[in-house]
Amino acid sequence: MNPFLVALLVIVSLGLIFAVWCLTEPFFLDVSRITLIRPKVTYDTFKSIKPARDIKGSPDVRIFFFSDIHAEMCHISPDRILRQIAKADSEAHIDCVIFGGDVTTSPKKADKGVQYLKKIRSGLDGLGIPFYGVTGNHDLELTGEALDKCGFINLEDKVTMLKNVRGQDICLTGADDSGRYNRRWIEPPKAPDGAVNILAIHDPDSIVHINNKPDFMLSGHLHGGQLKLPFNLVFKLLRSDDLPMQGVLQGVFEYGKTCLFISRGVGCGQLPVRFLSMPEVSIVDIYLDDLKEE
Repeated sequence: MNPFLVALLVIVSLGLIFAVWCLTEPFFLDVSRITLIRPKVTYDTFKSIKPARDIKGSPDVRIFFFSDIHAEMCHISPDRILRQIAKADSEAHIDCVIFGGDVTTSPKKADKGVQYLKKIRSGLDGLGIPFYGVTGNHDLELTGEALDKCGFINLEDKVTMLKNVRGQDICLTGADDSGRYNRRWIEPPKAPDGAVNILAIHDPDSIVHINNKPDFMLSGHLHGGQLKLPFNLVFKLLRSDDLPMQGVLQGVFEYGKTCLFISRGVGCGQLPVRFLSMPEVSIVDIYLDDLKEE
């Protein structure tokens, strides 16, 4: 066979495999188990943290976290998320569920995202689990009554005290997102002195700009790259985020005295495709003291 035709056939086959993969991956769901502990050392750069192994003792806080549903570009139903929440809660008590922002991609289709989260809220009411959240850069027009209909308790510009199963008071805070254009960094509220502060904020770039840095931070926004192409091309060509240029896309990192988790999110952005960045919901175990691994 002509070598040119062979090469062309290989290229076309690989292209078809890539296309099928990209279109199929958004239907799968990864339920990740994340362990966060306060850094022992202050870091001026981002330090990636490997997943912890088997841990002795129960966490001080257990949060079910999901972000970036982008409802019109989401192939993961709210029922699938609720099943995972119920399963996690049956295995070990979930203190709360937190949504990390981006209800929708287009404001004209916001109602689909509102109904999605409203269904999550209804299921959580049945489980007796509180539902908190923040908005993302695509949610600027989602305000007032429309935002209230989403059903989560908005953490933005508030200090909310959460009591865990041990009776300890944990501080939850949040901050609004100003949007991708004309970006400004909104300072989260200061937690009470001595309180452990868990900050929910959509864009992880915030950590290098805000002054009131938390003990723990939960974010999304980056979709884990969504399309993981060589040389970080998606971010170099199409986006202006800071952290991906430092290799910070997803997972657990320490920065300063903050332990940061960045979720890959559930839905897709402008296009309903993913590559090597499966949709993710997370069971986040937070330990206030040193870990003791088995």
